[in-house]
Amino acid sequence: IALFVSLRKRVGSFAKLGSFDGWRVMHIALGLLVIFALVGHTGMRFGHGLNFWLMTSFSLMLVLGALSTAVIALEHRIGGALAKRLRRQSVYLHIFLFWPVPALLGWHITKVYWY
Repeated sequence: IALFVSLRKRVGSFAKLGSFDGWRVMHIALGLLVIFALVGHTGMRFGHGLNFWLMTSFSLMLVLGALSTAVIALEHRIGGALAKRLRRQSVYLHIFLFWPVPALLGWHITKVYWY
């Protein structure tokens, strides 16, 4: 669901659905909800094997999402090229760490129902 923020920026038909700031707030709210669900579901135990990699990737993605939010919020204070570089790097790393999550989550769900 949180990926719709990215679609809104890149797909014209999504651009008509609400303001970007509203989508950003929804993305942050969903991120917070996911953190609470993750803690409730796992107790912050990382597990073993692919579950460990799922939890590691997901946790790092959440940390970098929070870092991205902080950089964006403080961008006017940091200023200049440093702020732009920090924002770009933190957002790209946040997105990069999401890539393995669907496959790892799919395996996690399949494994739970298979065994």
